[in-house]
Formats: sequence, structure tokens, C-alpha cells
Amino acid sequence: MLPFPAMSPLSRTKIDTVPSIIREQAQKAHIDMVAASPDLITLGGEQRFLLVNATLKGDFLNFRKFLIGLGGVPCLEGIEEIRIQQNEDSMEFRMKLWLAIA
Repeated sequence: MLPFPAMSPLSRTKIDTVPSIIREQAQKAHIDMVAASPDLITLGGEQRFLLVNATLKGDFLNFRKFLIGLGGVPCLEGIEEIRIQQNEDSMEFRMKLWLAIA
């Protein structure tokens, strides 16, 4: 069963919690969050969405669990891009996420 929460935009005053939101979902899926940073260029003006660049490391099945958990985040608007790179010891996942903000 996939999560399907009602959309709830993230308050602009809570944008600093974005890395912890990504980290929490990564920990639940047993993968490592390397970085998660909001793109502040997309934050200006009356923008309703915030671009977040995230990098994670782990195995593919746990990344699948991460994506399912991420689907339960109420402010997630969508995933623009996923890049997967196989390294010697693990896989690296680079993502561009769009979060709704208010």
C-alpha cells in the first residue's frame, strides 16, 4: 500500500528542516543521506515550490523503500530527476525534488 497524504505545503519559516525531512526518510529505508540542500534561487518572490538537490548512498532495494517513504511526505510536489551511479561499494542516487511551500 503506497502512502498518499493530503498535500500540505511547507511553511517558508521551516525550510531549514528540509535536510532533516530527507534524512528521516533515508534512515527509515536504511540508506545514507550524503547531502540535501534547498536551491535558494527557486525560493525568491512568490514561488510556490522549492527545488531540493539530494544525494544518497545505499542499495537499490532500500532506495525503493526510500522513494515509497518519500511519497508519504505531505509537502512533496514531485521528483524531477533521479541519477543512479554504481560505485565499487554502493550505489549513489542524486535527485531533484520539488516541495510545495507556503
